[in-house]
Amino acid sequence: MKQDIANSKRFGLKIHALLIGIDKYKEDPNNVATLAGCVNDCNDVKAWVDESFTFPHTMLLQNHEATRDAIIKQIGDIATSKYIDRGHPILIYFAGHGAQVEPLKEWELPSERNIQMCIPYDFSLKPIDGKGMGILDRDLSEAIAKVAKKKGDNIVVILDSCHSASGTRGEAEVNRAIKVPSDYAKSASLKKEDFSPSGDTMNCSRASSTTPTNHILLSACREDEWAKEKLFGKEKRGIFTQHLFTKLREAETESMTYGELILSLPLAEYQHPHCDAIDKDRIVFSLNHKRREFHSIDPPNQGNPRYLQLGAPHGVQKSDCFLLFKEDKFSSESCVGEGSVVDLKGFKSVLQVPQKSDPAFAVRTIQSPSISIIVPEEVLEPLPPWFLKLGVKLVTQADQTYEVLKLVKDENRVKFEFLNAEHSVAETHLHSWPLEKDSLVRLFHQMGHFYHHLHHTPGPILSIPVQVSIVLLKDMEPIDNSDTILSPSIPVKVLADDEPRYGFKVTNTSNEGIFFSLFYFGLRQFNIDALYNPPTVASGAPTACLAPNESKTIGYGNPGDEGFRFSLEESEESDVGYLRLFFSCQYLDFLHIRRSNLFHEERELSVSGRGLGKGRMSRNLPQQSIVSDSTPLTTGALTFPIVQLPESKMGGHLVCIHQPEGFLPPSV
Repeated sequence: MKQDIANSKRFGLKIHALLIGIDKYKEDPNNVATLAGCVNDCNDVKAWVDESFTFPHTMLLQNHEATRDAIIKQIGDIATSKYIDRGHPILIYFAGHGAQVEPLKEWELPSERNIQMCIPYDFSLKPIDGKGMGILDRDLSEAIAKVAKKKGDNIVVILDSCHSASGTRGEAEVNRAIKVPSDYAKSASLKKEDFSPSGDTMNCSRASSTTPTNHILLSACREDEWAKEKLFGKEKRGIFTQHLFTKLREAETESMTYGELILSLPLAEYQHPHCDAIDKDRIVFSLNHKRREFHSIDPPNQGNPRYLQLGAPHGVQKSDCFLLFKEDKFSSESCVGEGSVVDLKGFKSVLQVPQKSDPAFAVRTIQSPSISIIVPEEVLEPLPPWFLKLGVKLVTQADQTYEVLKLVKDENRVKFEFLNAEHSVAETHLHSWPLEKDSLVRLFHQMGHFYHHLHHTPGPILSIPVQVSIVLLKDMEPIDNSDTILSPSIPVKVLADDEPRYGFKVTNTSNEGIFFSLFYFGLRQFNIDALYNPPTVASGAPTACLAPNESKTIGYGNPGDEGFRFSLEESEESDVGYLRLFFSCQYLDFLHIRRSNLFHEERELSVSGRGLGKGRMSRNLPQQSIVSDSTPLTTGALTFPIVQLPESKMGGHLVCIHQPEGFLPPSV
């Protein structure tokens, strides 16, 4: 009986939901307008939670209950709740007014460095001694970071509010935003440093900060838009919430990612919701990702084109080729041929497929491999012919390819040795891998994918419009004069130790806006970790990640940030990885290229014990939206080698640039 009950719920067993809806405020309605749909939204979200989870635990805060102290306390209580185990889903929902706080004119800061805040019931336009304050974005970030530290990062934050006030409200639609006085920062006792990460008041904007890694953020609109509510039937509702939870009630959303969910909302007429998170490719309300090697193909629909869930913002161009599969696994039984892109449609592509093949998944082919692997004949023979299109060239003796590895049989497993590489890497034994055919195909594909995205330059670089620095941190604050500007292809040595923390800073040195994605490539495990990626927005004009001469801090600058650390396994004397920056003047979304550590995955080990250890990062971003036409993406890329060494080899330094001839390989 209990099993039947569990199976009847669509999204699982447990969830902890904190649902906040505020229509009426303590402040004069002439200053903070009364809303009509927030409590209705809150009640509908509760109904959805009850429908979707077997044992939901829900806390409602509505109208006068939703004071600033009560909201912060309830978020804090989640961290200590015995009801929620680590990894169980947590939902924090807010419907109400939002606002932006401008810096004081005498601070002479750029106007875009506003602080966003949610407006609680007891908000006052003139707070006294902290009473009547809004919930600043930094306060929300800090509270969520504490929850994530205790309960894990399966946290979804939904904000149906906005931060731009219009000053006028029509009868049909009401905006969920208020305008605060220009001197609100003074009455709220805010300081100049509050408007810049880590007190950097030069050119690091708080508004242009890092992608959340400890929660999923779903927001109703871009920062320059209004979250609206209107009449649906006989009751007022927030347009975003109404469409979002209508979609979540559809069966297909059980297998959707958060990014796909936002793209499915038909709201371009009103506002442009966005999804911001490093893990926006997770299946909704779970810790599971779709297999990143395989990209979904829409099912056939009465002769309509077959759409691939990958498009121009992902670097896809017309005539690109894809292997087609019935299932998301590498096997000859699943592979049904090859297709090509004939048109681009925003986040999708029109894929031409063989008749009667009916594929469900596609894997991008790599026409020019960047790696050769020397393999014995007995390993080469059983591999399927389509395998040759996955980015690895198998040979029986060394050739002049950019990278060469050698496969060595070890009973029923295989190991690999580096024979040569860009910086004369010496022999290095990697972890072993099963010898089964399908398992080897998966490994070879990841290796080909790794080297392709590490070495392939999407387009000619006429000039370099960005500058990347590594920053030393102490107590999560940048150490004075510790910025080390990285040079492409010139290695930087860092101390591999759990104690030192590092951050990165990306600066736009051009006179135009720049979009970028930042990844770490781990050479020993062929993993690709995402450090920064723009959010997904349903439609509309794109807003650049970096304005001209603006910087973005990654890994530091806000409560909850923990920076990055480098570490070695006990048997290692050194390791090497690569920082890889993709940039463009158009919107890009390269999150699909990241890959987990296959060796640790296969051995069921944790990935946090070596290489780059990622700290928590949780801050609001300027909202980017997708390219509205089918223009192919023109992208440049820069690579920065990072050598990780123990203290005995660092000569007392924490960061040191040295020339390629001094480049040290990873070794066992």
